[in-house]
Amino acid sequence: MGKMFMGLVGKKLGMTSYITPSGVIPVTVVQAIKGTVADKRTVEKDGYEAVRVAFQECSERKLNRPELGLFKKASIKPHKKIVEFQNNSLNVGDTIDISMFSVGDNINVTGITRGFGTSGTIKRWKFQRGPMSHGSKNIRKIGSTGVGTGMSKIIKGKKMPGHMGNVKRTVKNISVVDLMPEDYLVILKGSIPGHKNSFVILYKGGNA
Repeated sequence: MGKMFMGLVGKKLGMTSYITPSGVIPVTVVQAIKGTVADKRTVEKDGYEAVRVAFQECSERKLNRPELGLFKKASIKPHKKIVEFQNNSLNVGDTIDISMFSVGDNINVTGITRGFGTSGTIKRWKFQRGPMSHGSKNIRKIGSTGVGTGMSKIIKGKKMPGHMGNVKRTVKNISVVDLMPEDYLVILKGSIPGHKNSFVILYKGGNA
């Protein structure tokens, strides 16, 4: 995924269209969540520099003891999510919000893609189906999978039916079309990973 120098966690609200001077474009609406620095990584202790930012307040009963200890040490309220950013300019207790982004910025977005469960080769790998006439019984089957002679086994990496989706993905250089600070909304051009109401990370900088 690469280094994330600074960013926010947001909730994907869905997609819509947006009217611009150049025409109508598809956009994704994300509701950003204000973050609070809960901990710092240091070279002396951890071997690198970073900050751990907490997002979305929650009740203590939803956290385990180590997590509660982190927030009590920082003297901040319990939060649901913690994300680490490669930044050493912030201190424990500092907050970050939507003001870090500007219209026209190109940012990266990381999220968990939609899960499709166990899928066949046609849906998962775009295989073509077999003929549906003249008594064919090989319509959506995967066909031959192994070598005929010699090794007589399935070669590693063969495209087969299996679990599809529900993996972490990053989309780079997504343009910020508009910002609505009063509602904490970020309007991004195009689509981003994740299903509706899923959490995503919006961040600047870094190489994948």
